[in-house]
Amino acid sequence: KGCRQSVLLGSAPLLKQEFGWYYQLEICETVEGWVGGLGLGVTKSSPQEIRRVPDKAWRMPNTFMIGYWGCVFLDGKERRTSWCAESLPTGASVGFLISNDGSGDLSVFVDGTRVVCIEGAMRDEIEPGLELYPVVDVFAATLAVRLLPHAKVPPPPWVRGEVTTTTSPTASLVSAA
Repeated sequence: KGCRQSVLLGSAPLLKQEFGWYYQLEICETVEGWVGGLGLGVTKSSPQEIRRVPDKAWRMPNTFMIGYWGCVFLDGKERRTSWCAESLPTGASVGFLISNDGSGDLSVFVDGTRVVCIEGAMRDEIEPGLELYPVVDVFAATLAVRLLPHAKVPPPPWVRGEVTTTTSPTASLVSAA
C-alpha cells in the first residue's frame, strides 16, 4: 500500500492574501515504511497549458515544489532541505505560502507553525498580475489529502524554522534558533 503517481493541479489560480499566495490541506491517510512524502507547491503554468501531467509535479515547467524526501525543486533545479514530508501524520494541517512582500520566500506551515522557509525561492518570478496554481504531489507515505477551502495564513510573527537560501547553486542549510 502506498502512492506513487497522483498529481493534483488546481483548476483556478490562488487568491493573493495579505501575506501572499497560500493554500492549506489536511493529511487524510498515510502509510508507514515508505521513504518520502507529499510534495507541495505552485506553478505558473495554467491547467490549459499543461497537455500531460508528468508522474512527478516538479517536472512541470514553471513549478516550485518542496517536500518529498527532503527536496526543493525551483523550476526544475533541485536543492536539499532537512524537512521531509514523510513524517506528516494523519490529521496534520499543512500550509504552503509564497510571500508577496518582494522576497518571494516559500514557507511551509504544519499545524500553524512554520517549519521551513526557502528564502528568495520565487524572488525573480514575482510580477504584477502573477497567477499561481496550487500543485500537490500525493506521493509515497501520503495516501490521501483534502484541500481546506478559505484557509488563511497563520498570523505572524513566525518562528523562522529551518532557512535555506537560494542565492547559490550550492546553497547550504542554515538553522535559525
